[in-house]
Amino acid sequence: MTAHSTQFRRGAHYIELGTPLDDEDPVLKSELIWEPILKLGAAAGDSWISDHWGPDHPVHYLVEGFGDYEGPQPADRHGECAVAISHWSDVPFRVETLTIYIRGVGNVLSLTRSNDSEGGAMRMTARSSFGSRSSAQAPKAPASTSR
Repeated sequence: MTAHSTQFRRGAHYIELGTPLDDEDPVLKSELIWEPILKLGAAAGDSWISDHWGPDHPVHYLVEGFGDYEGPQPADRHGECAVAISHWSDVPFRVETLTIYIRGVGNVLSLTRSNDSEGGAMRMTARSSFGSRSSAQAPKAPASTSR
């Protein structure tokens, strides 16, 4: 599997992240799904719902906050404006992701928690734009988590 070749654009109401349908397929690689990752003018605590994966697969978004970036990589970006956004979906199973973006860089860190379609144990995965990955088993979460 290759790294996704993502793109960003400013839409009418959101900053959008474009991700190829399939990085391996030469035809589908040029087809992008545009995800509304940040509402223009949003403040911490603002939320919205998108159906970019279709009306039966709503994705919920929440701006966790803005601040100065102090993460491990890239060190030369410390102190720059960063935003933390969480998004989650329950179709076909629970997936929650917290992503940190830096202006001019994009996604620098994503933490994802998910379980399988049978409601099995939750799994946590960390991904960085700089190649580090880790995965750990977490205790089974309750069937329903309200936000």
